[in-house]
Amino acid sequence: MLRTIPFASTLLMAALAFTLGFLRSQPPGASIRAIGAIQPRISPDGTSIAVSYQGAIWTIGREGGEMRRLTSAFGFDSNPGWSPDGKRIGYFNGRALRMVDAGTGSVAEVPNAVQGSADLYFNPDGRRILGNFGQPSTLSWVDLQSGTLTQVMQPAQFVSVFGLSPDGTSIAYVMTQDVSGEQTGRHGPQADVWVIPSRGGEPKKLVQFRSRVYDLWWGRNRLIVASDLGGAHNDLWTIPLNDPLLATRLTSGQADEDGASVSADGRWLVYTDNRDGATALVRREVDTGAEQTLPLTRMDLGAPTGTITLALAEKGTGEPVTARVSVQQKDGKYFAPAGALYWMLGSGVEHFYAAGSAQLTVPAGSYVIRGIRGLEYLEARVEVDVAAGRETAARVELERWTNPPARG
Repeated sequence: MLRTIPFASTLLMAALAFTLGFLRSQPPGASIRAIGAIQPRISPDGTSIAVSYQGAIWTIGREGGEMRRLTSAFGFDSNPGWSPDGKRIGYFNGRALRMVDAGTGSVAEVPNAVQGSADLYFNPDGRRILGNFGQPSTLSWVDLQSGTLTQVMQPAQFVSVFGLSPDGTSIAYVMTQDVSGEQTGRHGPQADVWVIPSRGGEPKKLVQFRSRVYDLWWGRNRLIVASDLGGAHNDLWTIPLNDPLLATRLTSGQADEDGASVSADGRWLVYTDNRDGATALVRREVDTGAEQTLPLTRMDLGAPTGTITLALAEKGTGEPVTARVSVQQKDGKYFAPAGALYWMLGSGVEHFYAAGSAQLTVPAGSYVIRGIRGLEYLEARVEVDVAAGRETAARVELERWTNPPARG
């Protein structure tokens, strides 16, 4: 399942259900639903959704349709957060806090090279942003003009799950009974939900939830949380602020629902659903409960594109093999092909698994392709130049240096 966790940890990212090339080759009107986007954040006016997808920040309309890439620089971009006027999106490039213009894609860094991780929330005045910042990261405000940090809690601490109230006056956050150095869950699965003034002060416990809470959004008069309470999958729950003991399940089924966010007027809720393998984006009308999985008809990479067709074979025999593959644009992003789960390890190298062959559409440019097949094979490396509008073939041959099964 997909959960938002500190960037330095190993991340399991979503699968691509289809390649970008597949999308572009479909007849007019064709669409797909499971694309692998994570961390959806609906704009304040409810018309657009920002997501992290394949290590970049993208936007898509509330009704679905075209998804447009805004960022392309080296590094993994995550945790988008909208400014109150809907003109900017804050995000982390690795651990660096950056801002991107939602219309033009122009990227700006925050003064003092602010570093951080986890979710981002703009204050309603648009001048400050809330997240975990500093070294080590602690829940803090960043002044976007000066880059000055102001810690929320005393003593300062990192908070992985939190949300800002719509009026910006309060922060809800989650703590567990876990003790540092001990196995998680040893002291019970419960999660305590606390509320603290956004400028700091004395926290008050709102409720003890009966299971872990992995995500939280502060909506109108309620909290929306993702939890595995009562099952093996994450569901969305609402916790009424006026009676927090009356938590209600919003979603259910043999899948994970995560990453909920709500428009400023409280009308629209969006979240991810992975029942099809890769995550799909789901829009829900809060008052009626009517839901729609957003159709994706086109992906705009913001640059001319070409296609890479990969062949994976064992060196010497020429037999097709299954391998772990990394495709990276030089000094740029990683890309994944059809049907492949893509992962990002602690080293920061993204990869996917392919059985014999793969195909993907990428921006025109130079690429480094690496193939890895366990401890019995040497790593293979191929470099290719992809021309706009052209198909580029790349053959990756993996050399076997030892064969224990053949020796019994």
